Amino acid sequence: MKTLINLLTTLTLLSAAAADSGILDQAQPVLDLSIGGSAIGGNSEQSLAQVATAGVTGWLTAVGLPVAGSGTLLVEIQGVNHSVPNGVVFASQRFLGSSLPDVASDPNTFARLGLSQPVLVSAGDRFAIVVSALNPPTDIFGLFNGPVGNPYPGGNASYSSRPNPAGLWTPFGFDGRFDLPFQTYMTPVPEPHTVALVTFGGLVLVKLRSIKRSRGKQVSVPCDRSSGNHLAGGITALGYL
Repeated sequence: MKTLINLLTTLTLLSAAAADSGILDQAQPVLDLSIGGSAIGGNSEQSLAQVATAGVTGWLTAVGLPVAGSGTLLVEIQGVNHSVPNGVVFASQRFLGSSLPDVASDPNTFARLGLSQPVLVSAGDRFAIVVSALNPPTDIFGLFNGPVGNPYPGGNASYSSRPNPAGLWTPFGFDGRFDLPFQTYMTPVPEPHTVALVTFGGLVLVKLRSIKRSRGKQVSVPCDRSSGNHLAGGITALGYL
């Protein structure tokens, strides 16, 4: 059993390391530097959103945006209805403008905005990346626009601004641009059959080593089922990990 515990500990450490970095899952990396950016916050209290579709099952750990400004930027992961954010918030994170990269010196820089509480999504799930200023009109940011056309097929951008009511979203497309530049980072979750194989393999390894140690001598091992110290008890315990 010690071998199995060591194996599961190793897998846990590997998963934690993956969560720290994540892998690039979805992206619309093209910026149009000829027209500047769209405002976030300010007098219009504008919020921007981009709908994305998860390519893998796992934890959404971070998003990347070419954004800069002053004040506090609020990033939310929301649900989607009718291709726009629906107001159901799955994760929310604040970022100081002073902590963001200097996009003026390198416009192609995407600020990697990590989520302290990652969101579990399945491949094919749609979610909205929503960015707003925490304290408009004092807080104001700018996010570069994407190119003309619809380069990302998994969702489109939208905006919400005054004098419209808060939460009323208007899809992009008025100037022929349908997507914002963005990135999503995921830590994939192993498929169920992979987890089962690893667990089964660990149990077999423990059993083989037990047989090897007992070979050539008579061994009598009491089995106290009431305490759960037996193989079936081990499997049940693993089911709660």
